[in-house]
Amino acid sequence: MQRLANKVAIITGGTGGIGLAAARLFAAEGAKVVLVDLDGAALERAVAEIGAERALGVAADVSDAAQVEAYVRRAMEAYG
Repeated sequence: MQRLANKVAIITGGTGGIGLAAARLFAAEGAKVVLVDLDGAALERAVAEIGAERALGVAADVSDAAQVEAYVRRAMEAYG
């Protein structure tokens, strides 16, 4: 069942335990996921695991308002 089909989730801390688990589950339920984390290499691994057709990784610091605006803009450009 694809309960999250046509949905987009932005997940901060997207390469950590809870964040990555949430991203896996959301993607399995049909969502597109935007993973946000400081660690670019970990983002690449997480996107590869979930699949580039379902996940986008963005390296950003969530405590910086300009970077938050940038990853939200990137999510909107990628997934509408």
